[in-house]
Amino acid sequence: MDNTQDKSKSKASKVGGTILNILLWIFVVFAVVVTVFVFSAQKDADGVPSLFGNSYISIVSDSMAPEIRTGDMIVVKKVSGMPEAAQCQVGDIITFYSSQDINGDGKVGNDIETHAIVNVRQSGGFTYYITMGTNEEYSHGIADPEIMSTSVIGIYTGTRIPGLGSVVSFLGSSTGFLVCIVIPLAIFFLYELIHFVVLFIKVKGPKEAKAGITAADEEEIKRKAIEEYLAKQSAAAATSQGTEPEKDAPVEESAVESGEQASDETVEQPEEKSEEPVEEASEEVAEAPAEEAEVPAEEAEEQAESTEFDSSDVDESKKDDSKTE
Repeated sequence: MDNTQDKSKSKASKVGGTILNILLWIFVVFAVVVTVFVFSAQKDADGVPSLFGNSYISIVSDSMAPEIRTGDMIVVKKVSGMPEAAQCQVGDIITFYSSQDINGDGKVGNDIETHAIVNVRQSGGFTYYITMGTNEEYSHGIADPEIMSTSVIGIYTGTRIPGLGSVVSFLGSSTGFLVCIVIPLAIFFLYELIHFVVLFIKVKGPKEAKAGITAADEEEIKRKAIEEYLAKQSAAAATSQGTEPEKDAPVEESAVESGEQASDETVEQPEEKSEEPVEEASEEVAEAPAEEAEVPAEEAEEQAESTEFDSSDVDESKKDDSKTE
């Protein structure tokens, strides 16, 4: 049960880490795109983000609602400095530099505006456009001041991304770029660095630990492994023969050093001793005293008398010898 729970937790952790990495990389891609937009806008002569011949304009008012609303990003075909700038027609929606101070910063000719052309005029080899917003709540039916074709940046292609204009405008500011791009990217790279260090330690740690083992330690480990293997083989052999394995059986040094596998015959079976000779010997030992005990008492008395007679004869012979002398 514990192993199953550990495996499920490990799997969930891996899935969560994978999802987190995917989200982080998506953010990185988005941050890179925004960064390219910001720097391309700064380097562009017209001051707008431009890629592959198109410019991306953030809308800041509802003067063209409902077709284009505040916060939208529109894609316009860039025609600044090209002959197409002088070939626009009535009804085209163009992005241009306004001749009015739209944002109220006191500067004229730097504010970008997107309106529809309501009139085209040719004069002295130059083309002039009169534009107006389609939302009468903002324009009140009053057209914008006339502009020259040289003020045109691009022509609206009909592609609009709702809400993205506000995001890009904020990210294009110094505060937005620092908070939403620089700091998160720094955190991301720090996280990846920590992740790399952890993986490096996990991979290299066991190798360093193994490198710290001496040759003697390796030999000891091998010897113990061989002993355990031989013990298991002995136990298996004893089990197959129906006997109990001997505990703490000594292992031959030659088998340990060579690492050869011991055969099942390494366990010496005790020789079966015949029970019959043991029983016969014990019977003979037991019968021997009994036979000795059966010596008749009469024989013992006769031996004693003969011993006394012999001793008396010896004394008499000694006396006779002394008399003779």
